[in-house]
Amino acid sequence: MVQPLPATLQRDLGDEKGLLIWQDFMFACALYPGTPEFQALVKQEAAYQVKRLSYRSCLALWCGNNELEQAPHEILKTPKRKKAYEDIFYRILPKAVAAHDGTTTYWPSSPHNPEVQYAKDFNNPGAGDCHLWDVWHARMPVSRYEEQTFRFCSEFGMQSYSSPEVAATYCKPENFNVFGPEMENHQKHGSGNLLIMDYASRLYRFPKDYAGLAYLSQLNQTYCMKVAVEHFRRSMPKTMGALYWQINDCWPVASWSSIEFGGRWKALHYAAKRFYAPALVSVHVPGKETVGTSNMVKSTIHDVFIHTVYDGQNDGPATINWSLQHLKKGSLRSGKKKVALRYGEAVNQLHLDFAAEIKKHGARTLYLRVELVKNGKVVSRQTAFLTAPRYLDLEPGKIETQLKKTGPARFELMLSSKVYQYAVEFHFRKTAYRAEDNFFDLYPGSKRRIVVRTEKDMSVADLKKRLETSSLVSSYK
Repeated sequence: MVQPLPATLQRDLGDEKGLLIWQDFMFACALYPGTPEFQALVKQEAAYQVKRLSYRSCLALWCGNNELEQAPHEILKTPKRKKAYEDIFYRILPKAVAAHDGTTTYWPSSPHNPEVQYAKDFNNPGAGDCHLWDVWHARMPVSRYEEQTFRFCSEFGMQSYSSPEVAATYCKPENFNVFGPEMENHQKHGSGNLLIMDYASRLYRFPKDYAGLAYLSQLNQTYCMKVAVEHFRRSMPKTMGALYWQINDCWPVASWSSIEFGGRWKALHYAAKRFYAPALVSVHVPGKETVGTSNMVKSTIHDVFIHTVYDGQNDGPATINWSLQHLKKGSLRSGKKKVALRYGEAVNQLHLDFAAEIKKHGARTLYLRVELVKNGKVVSRQTAFLTAPRYLDLEPGKIETQLKKTGPARFELMLSSKVYQYAVEFHFRKTAYRAEDNFFDLYPGSKRRIVVRTEKDMSVADLKKRLETSSLVSSYK
């Protein structure tokens, strides 16, 4: 496994690659004293930190605190509390930023409503930033994301489990039970395991072991964040930013992270490369699927909307290719559309209605394959379903692999399958590596070539012996 980068090196890379960093002062989820002694320490610390970091070109924002303004009733409970809060976050910290930076914007809190400061309505859809936790804490359906738009959604998330390799660092494999004492000690949200199970069961069949459960939890986390981010990006220019919680872990744990302890990427981190890509094709499937009496499924799903979102530097033409596929019979219907990609635009490009195909073949046998092609290259691809993945009639099939060495510690992995494989994961046991992509779909008759870099050089034969592959169907069959 690869260890996370030190903070200084992360900022170096931010400067080098043009990444933007939201920098919090170290205040979160509590009220702070208003005594002269404490405020003197805050002034000293703020001056030191602003001087230390202000030269960084990657610095985008100074934020006073995290989530204090979500409890305005606590701040306003007494005049003493109100003064202490305003002294630190509306006077001391912004003065330190103005004096020792002078360029970077200061933001009092996150979330923050600039129209009324902190008195009420901390999640204002018309101004400021918001933290949206209706999905997860409130157990609302994932479609809840698509019901709301904000100017900047700066926190939302979904938990997933660590891989078996990371779980084995604190728990013996024979005790891989998420409700057992060892694993519950590495779940610090009181209802975390129940919430993961709840959301995962809405999408997927029950897994056969912990490896399958960890995999499904990561697919569920990916799905939730994908729905949210793509909705927010489709909502441009109303919504102009989306930051999911969180990127990494400081210990082996079930959490909201997209990089697990030790540096291994979860499914979400690979997906984030796709749904945050400058050129995005986004498939929106409205309608609802509900389970009623005697587990009878009712659905209003049949419409599909295909959008493009573009934040790239070079405007230009592109083509959307789409194909409605039957899991056993192949392509049923297909088409293409030439589109124009222009910076800062989100466009609803196509409306497709598959009611006739659903009536004839059943939603459980269908999937929609969509690609966005620019300059002869597929720059974004999507697979969409017309039912929950747990209802799909997926066929088990072998994932064929070929491995070729292309340089020192550099390899090309080719994957293919005779049947459709959803969310293919490959992994090299006891090997530190970085893969160009992972947790992707394999279509019958198509091959995926992935660049893999290992931390240490090794032979093809040795790396091949360590290779394991899986997909959704193998998590329960």
